[in-house]
Amino acid sequence: IVTNTGLLAATRIQGDALPVALQLAAVSIVAWSTDRRSAVVAAALGAFGILSKTSAVWAPAAIVIWLLIRDRQRLLPYIGAFVILLGSMVAILQFISGGRMLANLLALTFAGVGDVSSLSASPSNLLWQFATFASATWALLPLSLLGAIANAGRREWEIFYIGLACAIGVMLVVVADAGVTQNHLLDLAVLTVVTAGGLWSPARQAEGRAQTLVGMGMALIVLWLAATSYALTMYPDAKHALKLVVRREADSTLAPN
Repeated sequence: IVTNTGLLAATRIQGDALPVALQLAAVSIVAWSTDRRSAVVAAALGAFGILSKTSAVWAPAAIVIWLLIRDRQRLLPYIGAFVILLGSMVAILQFISGGRMLANLLALTFAGVGDVSSLSASPSNLLWQFATFASATWALLPLSLLGAIANAGRREWEIFYIGLACAIGVMLVVVADAGVTQNHLLDLAVLTVVTAGGLWSPARQAEGRAQTLVGMGMALIVLWLAATSYALTMYPDAKHALKLVVRREADSTLAPN
């Protein structure tokens, strides 16, 4: 909530916090319960999440991948319940709207997406938006990545790390839309906090090395912020100024009217 993204999601009437909450609940239920009913409940939450926001697909994707790795007995019940529930609700809403719902979604979902070049610019655009509008969680990103590496090294494949990877994949497509702004970063901001917290569990178990790990983590955060702040703020302007000097050109933005 100390980021622009989190503050806006918490203080204005907009449908961004709800799909994030539904997806987090779905992922948590699947991870913390082992019966098949939990898979059905998670499927329902995931379906409601997509109905509340069409890009809310990182949780269903993460759940399918996690169940495929960890618990295949619940995979088919989850997929079956998800497809039936989502299909039924879409059909009902399509009927109630007189056939206009899907037409509007198809027309508006990719309305701001241009050609392939817009997708190629997505990584830099996503990094810039995340560092600018969610800087507090941007500072935690190195810890989140370290936690993911440690988790993969232990072959535990925790579902929240899978969810973060899926959310990044979704956002690379979403930010290709010219109309996308910081409210769409809420998923990444929340997952970064959760996965960064996952790093401290093995650190606490290490006991004697915990203080060393904490010190290394803080130093990494400082280096990360310094390097990325330079790359995102100072470097583009310095490069532009150097180009003007070399070409002996004037900056059009400073030219008199």
